[in-house]
Amino acid sequence: MVEQGYVVARKVLLDAVEALQDHNESLILVGSQAVYLRSPEFYQGVDAYTTDADLAIDPELLGTDPELASRLEAAGFSIEQNSGHWVNAMDIAVDIMVPEGVSSTPTKRSARLDGHSPTAARNARGLEPCMRLNTRMNIVALDPQDTRTVSLKVANNEALLVAKVIKVKERIGHPKRELPKDASDVLRILRQLDIVNAGANLRQEAEHPESSVVIDEALDFLLAQVADDYTPLMQLVVKGTSGVETEQIATVSMKTLVARIHEAYRSA
Repeated sequence: MVEQGYVVARKVLLDAVEALQDHNESLILVGSQAVYLRSPEFYQGVDAYTTDADLAIDPELLGTDPELASRLEAAGFSIEQNSGHWVNAMDIAVDIMVPEGVSSTPTKRSARLDGHSPTAARNARGLEPCMRLNTRMNIVALDPQDTRTVSLKVANNEALLVAKVIKVKERIGHPKRELPKDASDVLRILRQLDIVNAGANLRQEAEHPESSVVIDEALDFLLAQVADDYTPLMQLVVKGTSGVETEQIATVSMKTLVARIHEAYRSA
């Protein structure tokens, strides 16, 4: 059974992608919906769940017409206080983001895109590898009454790992923003990786300076965090997997898989 919140989040994603169909080539699905599409099996009996959608934009592939904000507004979305955070009439959000490393305004919250509203998108760190490490998928509605399917680029697991880890790292120390679900998503992705190929793919992607910085940061952070059972990340992983597996299984899995991906990356 699919959680109703996830059903609505998928509808909002499809609404946004349809609104921005003229810019489809520049869009990449990231965030939890991408994680669940790439790793549908995690814990038997535990449903995937998210209440929003996250889209990254490759500014190199984005045209100037039609204007992003006007299309989203015509589809029933409105901008909230933060740039790039669009909500529909039900207050369900889709976040439009530009990887900080490829943004023309990397030091600002707002991502300035030629020909588009300055509040249409925001900058975000960690999404840089998603620009190249992605493949196209057909994404279907989760509501049985909704027959829509859209074709969209979806970030690959190794890119999603970097993005999730950077997100978790930035939120640690801010209790209201530390989400066990994000940490368990890291474990979810690690368990789906073909470790050797993922290490090679990340090593090749690291030839691009804007990606190299966040890849090294993410993998080094992971290695430091699994050195002890009581680091912030390990405690969040335990909370995120509580009730479905033991603390020992979760911590051993994290330590083993992080060591393997770090070694695969270094030796590639």
